[in-house]
Amino acid sequence: MVNQDYNRIQNFGLPSRQITIKLVDRTAKVSMTRPRLTYFSSRGLLEPTRLLLALAEADYEFVGVGTYNVENQPEPFKKLVSEKALAFDSLPLWEEGDFKLVQSASIFRYVSRKYGLAGKNEQEASLIDMYFEGVKDLVMAARGDKDSFFAKSLPKWLGHFEHALSKNGTGYLVGESATAADVSLFFVLESWTAQGLDTKEYPLLQAFQQRMAEKPGIKKYVESPERFPLQPTAAFKST
Repeated sequence: MVNQDYNRIQNFGLPSRQITIKLVDRTAKVSMTRPRLTYFSSRGLLEPTRLLLALAEADYEFVGVGTYNVENQPEPFKKLVSEKALAFDSLPLWEEGDFKLVQSASIFRYVSRKYGLAGKNEQEASLIDMYFEGVKDLVMAARGDKDSFFAKSLPKWLGHFEHALSKNGTGYLVGESATAADVSLFFVLESWTAQGLDTKEYPLLQAFQQRMAEKPGIKKYVESPERFPLQPTAAFKST
């Protein structure tokens, strides 16, 4: 029997499709043509991949296993672990038929290659990886000393990305169209500006964020009532 508290599917298809919610049997065989993503019922580590899939207007299923709780994990997650269904006993999980992949960064990179958002050649792919790692460093900086973050780290990193946009000259970090690098940066900007980040001193970043937000697939996903609530970043509390 399907657990109504935990198991659900969100169908993020092409713009002509409507997002639907329905119960799902987590043991059902995964479609050979339609990927399935399984994760806790939150934005969490999976949100950049959701935005990447939205940009690609990809059709996939999302299965939520319930709220993450380090002391009392939801039963569907514990069941997956007990069945040895997860490498490293971790989520998110990406499935295509018999192919299974965990680790959020691995899934993000795989999805970017699968949907043509990883660059047109090896040099572009490497630059995309570079900026992806740079965004990770920015996020890590936000977990350190709060005063130092706002006084030094945040202006430094925003300046780096402002310069990168200026240097490339296309409105994107790499190449002439949006890639996985842009999605990773947009993810952080969208989250932090919603929590009070002011980017008025970085006009290229402001224009970039608006440009990405207007991508049809991203716009549809961001405005969907089925999107999970924002999870506050500690550095932006009481700022």
